[in-house]
Amino acid sequence: MQSVKKFLPAIIAAVLFVAVFAVCTIYDFQISLFLADLEDGEYLSTNIFGRIFEVIGELPVYLFMAFAFAVLVRKFGNFKGSTLGKIVSIFCAIVAVVGYFLALNEGLTYIFEYAKIDALMDGVLYDEIGEVLVSALLYFITYKVINKFSSKTIDRLVAFAIIIIITAVVSQVITKIVKVFAGRARYRMMHLVTTLTGEDAFELYTPWYVFNMGAKVPTEWRELGVPSNGFNSFPSGHTSAGATTVVLFALPFLFANLNNLKDKILCYGVGAGFPLIVAVSRVVMGAHFMTDVLAGFAITLITYFIVVAIFKRTKIYKILT
Repeated sequence: MQSVKKFLPAIIAAVLFVAVFAVCTIYDFQISLFLADLEDGEYLSTNIFGRIFEVIGELPVYLFMAFAFAVLVRKFGNFKGSTLGKIVSIFCAIVAVVGYFLALNEGLTYIFEYAKIDALMDGVLYDEIGEVLVSALLYFITYKVINKFSSKTIDRLVAFAIIIIITAVVSQVITKIVKVFAGRARYRMMHLVTTLTGEDAFELYTPWYVFNMGAKVPTEWRELGVPSNGFNSFPSGHTSAGATTVVLFALPFLFANLNNLKDKILCYGVGAGFPLIVAVSRVVMGAHFMTDVLAGFAITLITYFIVVAIFKRTKIYKILT
């Protein structure tokens, strides 16, 4: 009975999620028809809410990975004189810098595209070397902050880092593999083609469970300016990446001082709230259907729970915590 009570909130949440997903499966197209904010001949919506979260939606996966590897640098950096420790430390530092670089590059690319100043990407004002330098600075600041923590805190942060890395890598690999097999047409692609050609491109709509592996945007549509990722709708990569914030769920059981109602609400609220906002924004942009974003969120969330369940049974976890 005690175990049932312990998992009751999770069971209720799972049942509600399945119910919502089932309803969205039935009314997927109608939901996008109602929420998608697209003008005729428009592929990238001008909706400010959608644009903001298109810019920042995927950043959590890069930022959390950067933080996780910075923590590992601090941990392995303690093995003074160890050649292996130095090699691992250098590798982790490089990955951390790359994480910050990808976050910067991703955000700036969207900003430049929306501002229609793509030319700066090849000019003096835009330089990837500058991004690398800023990324290195961000890593340096992160490391300096982490370096002030006690050894006990670092050990628990290493456990957190392991959860982050495995959750992020596995969820993103799954998302990308499913995208290839699904080949689902984006709402905004069908909308754009319909308004440009007069053809009823919405006939390409298929429910999430119908896989169209190998579906590609026809050459004649590409010549009209239709992007090549028009069949990458299911599942939502933005939502899956944004859902990396669910790793915050781990903080209350890793750190005793955070294991209180106030901090739990904060960790759970931000962890689940951010990806849900990103999910809605993707539907508003016409980039995804509701089942796409729910699936993206579910992939990362389920991956997280499996990773934690397995990790908590390992000797490494017991040693660190």
